[in-house]
Amino acid sequence: MLSASPFGQNAASTIRDSREREKKEMSDLNDRLATYIEKVRFLEAQNRKLAADLDLLRGKWGKDTFNIKQMYEGEISDARKLINETIKQRDELEKQIRKMQDELSDYRKRSIAMFIYSNKLFI
Repeated sequence: MLSASPFGQNAASTIRDSREREKKEMSDLNDRLATYIEKVRFLEAQNRKLAADLDLLRGKWGKDTFNIKQMYEGEISDARKLINETIKQRDELEKQIRKMQDELSDYRKRSIAMFIYSNKLFI
């Protein structure tokens, strides 16, 4: 019978050990790749959810602010009209006050003149 030489057994053992290391290394790399792929999928799903939430918020924000703007624009317009009318009324009243003050001044002058005239009559 042929017996295996120590060199042949040593070479076979070295090749077997090398293949076992490569096999373990490939298994570790596959595990790392699977973990990476799982993490990427999770992040993509999270990104899609956040994008959907953002779109929803953008839609609500624009709609709500538009409704509020429309609601208050009417009130602001009415308030401006009221302010303008009030300013006109104030101006008119100030004009009437000046006119009445002038009339009062005239009546005082006449009253004083009449008083002086009536006192002259009795003197």
